[in-house]
Amino acid sequence: MRPGPAAGVTETALGAHVVGLGGEGQSEDEGHCHPSGTNHSPPLTGHLTFLFATLPCVLRLFSLLILPLAVAWSSGAAAPSPVPHPFPAPPVRAHAAVVMDAATGKVLMAVNPHLHLAIASTTKVMTAVLALEHGKLSDRIKVPASAFNYEWDATVMGLKAGETVTLRDLLYGLLLPSGADAANTIAIHYAGSESRWVKWMNQKAASLGMHDTHYLTAHGLDTPGQYSSADDLALLGRYAAAIPQLVAITDTPSYTWNGHVLQNLNHVIRWYPGADGLKPGYTDAAGICQLLDVHREGKHLIAAILNTPDAVIDARDVLNYGVGDFTWIQTALAGDSPTLQISGTDARGPFIYFPASGHYLRPPFLAVYQSDGSVPSLGFPRTEPARQNGVLTQYFQNGALAVIHGAITRLPLGLSAVTVPTPTTTPPEGTATPPRGTIHARGNARNTTVTAAFRHYAASHPRLGAPVGSPITFGPDPVQVYRYGALVYDPTTRTVWLLPLGDHVLASEHVLPKGSGNAYPPNFAPQKLLKQIGWLSG
Repeated sequence: MRPGPAAGVTETALGAHVVGLGGEGQSEDEGHCHPSGTNHSPPLTGHLTFLFATLPCVLRLFSLLILPLAVAWSSGAAAPSPVPHPFPAPPVRAHAAVVMDAATGKVLMAVNPHLHLAIASTTKVMTAVLALEHGKLSDRIKVPASAFNYEWDATVMGLKAGETVTLRDLLYGLLLPSGADAANTIAIHYAGSESRWVKWMNQKAASLGMHDTHYLTAHGLDTPGQYSSADDLALLGRYAAAIPQLVAITDTPSYTWNGHVLQNLNHVIRWYPGADGLKPGYTDAAGICQLLDVHREGKHLIAAILNTPDAVIDARDVLNYGVGDFTWIQTALAGDSPTLQISGTDARGPFIYFPASGHYLRPPFLAVYQSDGSVPSLGFPRTEPARQNGVLTQYFQNGALAVIHGAITRLPLGLSAVTVPTPTTTPPEGTATPPRGTIHARGNARNTTVTAAFRHYAASHPRLGAPVGSPITFGPDPVQVYRYGALVYDPTTRTVWLLPLGDHVLASEHVLPKGSGNAYPPNFAPQKLLKQIGWLSG
């Protein structure tokens, strides 16, 4: 029996509750988005505890980065070189998941990696592996009448008893539309019976170190006693990804056979950069499963996701984490946008996770963030909370929050961004020292219209605080810096935009990591304008 829904885990985008796409198997399609207010997530409490086991390491890494900076600022030393990203592992809604480095076999992330679960049609990857090891793509195979021994609602490629097909055609029918008829035809042809074929499958699994796997069918439809694990499935995926003919098939969007167009049910290859297979699956017992092969940013990843209600969001989040790049990837999922937030509760308490930046928001900053304008004001988090100069601090796209003398305070990044005094003494304990991202101006902008535009915007956005000096020309456009933010005036459209001051400060100190995410809330300056004025250079 599958666990029931758990409370406290939602995904919101502009107020909508977003859950996942469907998979494939006995009733296969690309799924749907549940309406706002429903919750189909598995329990996160306990299941995600291990995700945060690495968080102390992340905090130590960030502390090692920030604390030396504090000394450097006080001594006038140059900023350090960029460092490895401090992204924490994302939450997942799957019952189990593994992300593996295909080059080394190292597990980069794991959720219940050895939990025995049904794996649906991802079973067919093993059938494909054995078929390529026992036969040739040109082999001609007669379809036996016994190949149709499966449930009436199983997905098929459309074989008929007595017809002759090639192994090439069978593999496309096996891996694209997930044909159970293709799986049984392959098994019976090469092994003489499905039972003998299944014996070969289990022997192969054992040779690959898949000790949490027991096959009972060639197709993976629900059968009591048939199971595998996320770790074993990743091992199989790594092995299969080294077979060029198999990957070439799983990377094919569609294949025409005998007048039929066989569509690939693996929708991830259509929207995730570098995804080239391997196989999705779905049954009532297994839920949505996904085995993925991805080449991106010079990395080769295998991801195994088992029993998830949200294959799209889970796949994107774990792959982004594995690659270390949170450049926004838009999917066709209804309600999906950079403002998507995943909320839940784990062993550490409530959290919100931001897929567009790869970071969490937790107490003590969670409540203040929500009351201080939230996303439109501070943007997405850019770091995890860490002690900077003895003060717990978290940076956002447009600011930073710190706990000073027991109170949560928004740091005046605008002050350090404009003026750079040389400290003569080390700041006292309990004082947060923001990085100094010096703004290099090209002179003052004294245009009355521009100044009025800034004043009008600031009047309706009091969280910006008081202006710091007069407008300056930053690149080709006028910029006005405030105590807690900055504005830019686009003369082409006569529009005032909010600039990501927090990102500017981090980028100027070389601590905004590569791949930290290029998406901003709608009220922030667009990417084209940020590049035009060189806001994030440094």
